[in-house]
Amino acid sequence: MRKKTVVFLAALGICSAVQAAAPPSFIKGPISTKTYDGISDDLLTAGLGKTGLAGAAPGLSSPPTAAELRKRAIYNNYRALVDMSTGGGYGVLYGPNIDLNGGNTLREGKIPGTEYIAFSDDGTGK
Repeated sequence: MRKKTVVFLAALGICSAVQAAAPPSFIKGPISTKTYDGISDDLLTAGLGKTGLAGAAPGLSSPPTAAELRKRAIYNNYRALVDMSTGGGYGVLYGPNIDLNGGNTLREGKIPGTEYIAFSDDGTGK
């Protein structure tokens, strides 16, 4: 009987140790999370993929949703940083479809995952 109790208490200790740690002191407010499936929306291209990033700007409703603003921001930021023409290397030498070895193996380059957003403050309030 005593062995079962010890094992049970040890299991409780492991479960409590696995609980999430408190965020660091420079994180202010809640941490929001959003998971993207990599099909309809993703971390890297906001669901546009290689083809959408090279195409026309995504539309916005009136008023625009947060998801639409995120998609437009990713689109504009991507295009501000790189030459989006095939002649300039987009989709051939670089782009979301190019793997670490330089191969065109990632199709549209949509990456599933979880995005974490938080506010930070170094204590100065700025």
